[in-house]
Amino acid sequence: MNIKFLKYISVFLIAFSLVAGLGSAAFLSSSVVYAQNNNNAKKFGPVNCGDLGIQCDTDANETKVIAIIQKVINVFLSIIAIIAVGMLIYGGVLFLTSAGDETKTKQAKNLILYVVVGLIVIGLSAVIVNFTINAIR
Repeated sequence: MNIKFLKYISVFLIAFSLVAGLGSAAFLSSSVVYAQNNNNAKKFGPVNCGDLGIQCDTDANETKVIAIIQKVINVFLSIIAIIAVGMLIYGGVLFLTSAGDETKTKQAKNLILYVVVGLIVIGLSAVIVNFTINAIR
């Protein structure tokens, strides 16, 4: 594989992790806004969700949505981390098989450096997302 292509993949993964982490933090940190006074709901009784006659619990539904979003983001960040570890292994193999060629050695070192930086960013993104979501709850 061309080192330039791997560099672009690393930069893309880092940028996407940052956007996903910061974007989800901004999205999940917004507060709930009610258009009407909540006391009106008590006058009319419980609200039925659908035709099943189940009483709506908006707080529970919001908590479920937030938990689903958190799981999806964590799974996505885990997949990116697995790809990054695979690239780290590839960089190690590239370094070991360089056979003293300075250009290949330099390419392998750069790849390993980019992957390590990417893993740090992925880890920080996971911390930011989980901290933000737990602060919302």
